[in-house]
Amino acid sequence: MVIIERTPEAKAKSPILYKPSFEAIEVVIFIANFDPEKTIFFDDSARNIASGKVAGRHTVIVRALQLKKNN
Repeated sequence: MVIIERTPEAKAKSPILYKPSFEAIEVVIFIANFDPEKTIFFDDSARNIASGKVAGRHTVIVRALQLKKNN
């Protein structure tokens, strides 16, 4: 089983689970034997975070940090 970002080329009937689907999140938790109540879903996409919330998971959206370069 593979979980990847959905691309425009992805086929609807593929055996691959695509994030941000609810099913992908649930399968990862099941396979990894995580406790859903103690699991935090981190992502940099609001769309993916929304799916985590639908799945009832604790979620955190992360943003890229831009560090200033010293002159």
